[in-house]
Order: sequence, then C-alpha cells, then structure tokens
Amino acid sequence: MFLSDEYEELSLREQDAARALKSALLGILFCPLQLYTAWLTLLVFLAEEPLRPRYFWYGVAAGTVLAIHVLTFGIIGWWLFLIY
Repeated sequence: MFLSDEYEELSLREQDAARALKSALLGILFCPLQLYTAWLTLLVFLAEEPLRPRYFWYGVAAGTVLAIHVLTFGIIGWWLFLIY
C-alpha cells in the first residue's frame, strides 16, 4: 500500500556514481579497490547523461574519499621514504 509499484530506472551514470561511493568506502579497507573508484568517478564526471543531484553528491563524496585516501598514503609513503 505504501510502496509504489513504479520503480524509477537509474541511468548508467547514476549507477556508476552509486558504485563509486560504495567502492570508495570499501576501498578504505582494501586499497586496490581505489583504482576502480578512480575509474568510476572519472566515468561519472565525463559522461553526458543527466545526473540527479543525489547521485552528483555520491560522485563528489566518492572523489573526496578517494582524494583523502590517496593523499594520506602518499604523505605516509613520502615520509617513510625520507626517514629511511
């Protein structure tokens, strides 16, 4: 009764944005997944399809998590390189 029988289809771009956010969050624990996140984030922002605001912010959040992850490991790696 409360659930609608109509299901709004997500565009491929919106599906990629949702996948990018999920993979960014899982990539915190499993680093190689960040490469997949980078690829999906690139696809989201280069695609021509329409993107609803919710999925735009999913893409921004995925990119932010990715950037923080890469910068953190880059700084730690550079620091270790300088020390040893």
